[in-house]
Amino acid sequence: MKILAEGKGAFLEFLRNLTPQVLLFVFALTAWVKLDFTTIDLSNWATTLAFYVCAITLALAVIANMTQFIENYSSVALKPISDRIAKVKAITDDRGKRQKFLRKCIARYKWSVALHVTMTLLVVEAAVIAAAWIGARQAIQLLRVAG
Repeated sequence: MKILAEGKGAFLEFLRNLTPQVLLFVFALTAWVKLDFTTIDLSNWATTLAFYVCAITLALAVIANMTQFIENYSSVALKPISDRIAKVKAITDDRGKRQKFLRKCIARYKWSVALHVTMTLLVVEAAVIAAAWIGARQAIQLLRVAG
């Protein structure tokens, strides 16, 4: 598995970035429980602001972390077909044609690359779901202690 060999740096960086995301999730969830979105009430503006700041920052962090992992890991995973990709980049600047060629190349010659990338993304998504689950449980415990 490439994720344990050449791709371990990208994978470990992804896992390191999960901790702040879990903390942001816990803060956002804790603030969200105290809010009532059915009415507009300015008396609770600080909690509302904290919720939106944490939620927006969390969304941006998740997107940035996934994008960074995919960019870093794709250079490792697509190494077997990088020569073909370079040839296509030299021939055309059309991104759609390059993507179509890449899909054909993977389907014909390196279907194991597609399988490997898919399995890696499933493992990564499982890590995100596990982190979110733990964050939710910690937020619930925090609310029980505080409330």
